[in-house]
Amino acid sequence: YNCLGKHSSGTYDTRLKQVLEIARKSNLKLNREKCEFNVNKLTYIGDLISENGVQPDPKKVAAIRNIERPKSKQDVQRFLGMVN
Repeated sequence: YNCLGKHSSGTYDTRLKQVLEIARKSNLKLNREKCEFNVNKLTYIGDLISENGVQPDPKKVAAIRNIERPKSKQDVQRFLGMVN
């Protein structure tokens, strides 16, 4: 699964070229080091996207589960700011 959908290699290459051409024409700059191509899953803005759909990033979930229980109003506000 990837943002272009699940396809054969030839179809994937064609769609990728189309997406990159549209980005170029729109003056959208892509950082090659941050790009991932032809992957089964990817993490994007805190979510894990795969052929199973969109799920929260397990690392983020673990961080929330392992946080110390809030003891004050300020701790609760800090926690809510983190999970919001």
